[in-house]
Amino acid sequence: MKNEKLLQDMIDWFSEHDQANNDFMNHYGYHLNENCEYYGSSVSGRLKGSYSLMGFSYKTPIVVSEQDNMIFFPTSSPRLNDCSWINVNNIRSIDKNDKKTTIIFTNGEEIEIEASYNIIKNQYFKSLQLNSALKNRKNDK
Repeated sequence: MKNEKLLQDMIDWFSEHDQANNDFMNHYGYHLNENCEYYGSSVSGRLKGSYSLMGFSYKTPIVVSEQDNMIFFPTSSPRLNDCSWINVNNIRSIDKNDKKTTIIFTNGEEIEIEASYNIIKNQYFKSLQLNSALKNRKNDK
């Protein structure tokens, strides 16, 4: 029940903050929502879908486009301004860097995240689990 409450709070927050001129939604969250809408949903809808498929309720990875294999995970709580959303399928490696983490992308670009290596790795693995569940669902049809 606690997990469902956390998820509902996050869904409610995104639902309240999905207008373009709203100062409460950070830059990444706004653009992520635009992309979700392009593919026929919203971040709130994608969060519900991830929860129903996997049961994740905190820092939930979402499927922006199943057909294009676009699965994103938040680097921190999406309510925070420093939250970035990372496409799991564009990651080449994740490196430990003191109390920060460096993500190296398949195109060679790097970003340094103000989050521990273990947190980012956990987010990465949750996203891979979601990806695997989607593939298994397709294969079962």
